[in-house]
Amino acid sequence: MDESTEVSRRGFIAAIAAGTVGAWLAAHAHELEAAARLAAEGGDEWMVLTAEQAALVDAVTAQILPSDGTPGAREAKVVRFVDRSLATWAKEQHDDFARGCAHLAAYTAKTVPGATSFASLTGEQQLAVLKAYEKEQDGYFGLFRFFTIAGMFTMPSYGGNAGETGWKLIGFEPRFAWTPPFGWYDRA
Repeated sequence: MDESTEVSRRGFIAAIAAGTVGAWLAAHAHELEAAARLAAEGGDEWMVLTAEQAALVDAVTAQILPSDGTPGAREAKVVRFVDRSLATWAKEQHDDFARGCAHLAAYTAKTVPGATSFASLTGEQQLAVLKAYEKEQDGYFGLFRFFTIAGMFTMPSYGGNAGETGWKLIGFEPRFAWTPPFGWYDRA
């Protein structure tokens, strides 16, 4: 396989995320409108995450979609999306998410002697912990992954995808007005 046709990990994730997240976002449009209103209000304070949880979530999401030559979850402000989501449309998942944060913090302390938090680890240590955690955990990694992908490719008004970072990554042109003919069915 030559290099021009080789699919990178980031390209594969972007391709899957584009379709999956797009369909999911369309199905939850009304709940996301509430999140958008809250995100527009701005502010640096966290709505439901503690500062420690926010630091952990920021570090986890930055490992799931890293900034390795292109912007990643940190630049897209995915942690802000997670916070806004858990305060609005995903509030029923808040307790599970908080348990996931606590579980990962405990797992980090158990597997990395002397670690004060997941966020305080080096990038290599974080990646090693997450790889092992993904294999051993009770479903919490899936929750982190879902929110990371959703936050990376969501409408920027929902709190994530800052500066349309995710959209630019996958080549999506945010053109929300199209003119006919849209397809063969519109032709005269």
